[in-house]
Amino acid sequence: SIKLVTVAPELKHGMDLIKHLSKQGVVASIGHSNATFEQSNQAIDAGVKHCTHLFNAMSSFHHRAPGIPGSVLLNDKVMAELIVDGVHLHPGAVKLALKAKGLDNLMLVTDSMRARCLGEGEFDLGGQGVKVTGMSARIMPSKKNSSQICSDQPGVLAGSVLSQYQALQLFIEQTDAGLAEAVQLASENPAKQLRIFDKYGSLAVGKVADMVVLSDTLKVLATYNY
Repeated sequence: SIKLVTVAPELKHGMDLIKHLSKQGVVASIGHSNATFEQSNQAIDAGVKHCTHLFNAMSSFHHRAPGIPGSVLLNDKVMAELIVDGVHLHPGAVKLALKAKGLDNLMLVTDSMRARCLGEGEFDLGGQGVKVTGMSARIMPSKKNSSQICSDQPGVLAGSVLSQYQALQLFIEQTDAGLAEAVQLASENPAKQLRIFDKYGSLAVGKVADMVVLSDTLKVLATYNY
């Protein structure tokens, strides 16, 4: 049932896990990692074909140390996720990723936490206090946070409160892409990456008829499943 696993390849046995996942037909994704450019390239050679929310929760790009972003942007074997909520990524970074990777190697994700659609306020995420302001969800100072595996640094992004239809809207606003291109990143590309495009990801004879009806302003009016 496992389709995709995010791995930090620089950790002990990280490369071995990537190879094992690949042999099992599971998509190995690089992310939540401080891997160097060189380690990232090694991970791709070992079987990584995916990048978990590009630019976020990973080694940063520097002109003398390109890190994971540099490796992923240069390699057509890897499909990369984008969180286009205007908080996780500057529109310039979204355009850069699109220019480097092309429409076929990107997908839109939300990385949303449980506070999505609940408005602003204070919420809980796995025992961590999170404050939501606008589209931003950030870790709050708390004694509880000190025992968490995730970063306990106050102010760190704690996922998002983005909805997928908003991601569709924002991707179109931030790039020169049209609706068809945005839908490809939200539907077709993820289905292909998970190897389920024979049943999902587009409307065609013989496929599952999952449909979303959008308004002229790209808000969800109805959903259908047949």
